[in-house]
Amino acid sequence: MGAAALLVASALAASALLALGGRGALVPALHLAAVTPLLWRTDVREHRLPNRLLLPNLALALAAALAAGALGDWTPLLAGFVSGGVLIALSLAGGLGMGDAKLGAALALLLGALGAEAVALAMLLALLGGGAASLIGLLVRRLRRGRPSPSGRSCSPGRGRCWGCRRWRRCAERTTASARPAASHGLRRSYDVVVTNPSPADQQYLHGHHESVLRVHARRTVENSAAYLAPHLSPELHLLDVGSGPGTITKDFARRLHAGRVVGIDAGAEIVARTQAEALAEGLTNLEYRTGDVYALDFADDTFDVVHAHQVMQYMADPIAALREMRRVTKPGGLVAVRDVDYGGVRWFPWIDGIEEWRDLYEKVARRGGGEPDAGPQLLDWALRAGFEDVTATATIWCFADPAEREWWGGSWADRALHSDFARQAVEWGLASTDDLQRISDAWREWTAAPNGLFNMPHNEILARA
Repeated sequence: MGAAALLVASALAASALLALGGRGALVPALHLAAVTPLLWRTDVREHRLPNRLLLPNLALALAAALAAGALGDWTPLLAGFVSGGVLIALSLAGGLGMGDAKLGAALALLLGALGAEAVALAMLLALLGGGAASLIGLLVRRLRRGRPSPSGRSCSPGRGRCWGCRRWRRCAERTTASARPAASHGLRRSYDVVVTNPSPADQQYLHGHHESVLRVHARRTVENSAAYLAPHLSPELHLLDVGSGPGTITKDFARRLHAGRVVGIDAGAEIVARTQAEALAEGLTNLEYRTGDVYALDFADDTFDVVHAHQVMQYMADPIAALREMRRVTKPGGLVAVRDVDYGGVRWFPWIDGIEEWRDLYEKVARRGGGEPDAGPQLLDWALRAGFEDVTATATIWCFADPAEREWWGGSWADRALHSDFARQAVEWGLASTDDLQRISDAWREWTAAPNGLFNMPHNEILARA
């Protein structure tokens, strides 16, 4: 629209508002009624409210209040400010805030013009309407889960009932993360450790929380570990971070989702207590850490807009069950975001036999513990078999090449090869001796000192729409 046309349109709108006088709120009210279906559709599909729809309404509501003031009645404008303060206070407390600052401001001006009774009634109706919609959604989902598929078979993975199937289709057969021959992975190596039908209850976290492990994990951020998810985040979202560990990615999420809520869960009580204390010390009031189990998340259905897991599926004895449970707590239309490494694809230079020995031992220990170290390329398959239909798969790579990165990565593994839970389990399970581990540690020291040292770690990511 040209400048002249914009001036003419603004003049006409201002004239209409002045002519309506005390009924000026009718113009933004009619506009809001007209765009509400579009707002609802966009919010359900994309979890956002477009500025192109909200900003004109906010401008009209403000113009209506100013027009009334120009005619000598400043009550609508003052009441709008008070109403806006009430909505913001409720939003900060975790209650009703009308979901979006721009929408809240426009509604505050409209409701303020109608009086305090209208503000209270609107919030009550929003509470009742939201509660009714949530109950209907839960009932529909539970009914869909128990219905038979078109083939007449009941919807169940294996012998157990499907936790996450929301459609009339047979669930994928439940699988386990046992080791497979090299041919099935497209890799050149074979494995001599096979875990058959590992139980989720029996699996162990491979690394533990030794200082050498946390040294690596504490450098992870949204930028270097969840960049594929970042464009889909907006400040008001509610996010669950599964396997939060030292919590650096989780805290980064909390800073970005400052108007929303972030919960990090981890199986380790000690690391959870530590990260919770750090969050409080940093003033991240929208962040909470809890102990939790990815197979039985302690949240109601449809709780979060985003459920995120970084380097978690590779440790799961039943990654498909874990993905189903993550899907259960994700709102319809929300995202389950998962990223995992492919250890079979790691490459390094210069070639050092001890690091090849490390990779082979790592994969043996991981599989002996019930995990799948080459999880990355299998994420898409697991998501589809967990019942997701809208899945986007991508790939990225970590490259450690400068001296500081080599010291950080190589030095960490030189210590982990001797002192972490990985080392303890390798010896306890008879997969390596202390001499083997010392040789691996020395190899990492050699690589760290190499001025031409480089290490590549490929990752796959998925964004699965619930």
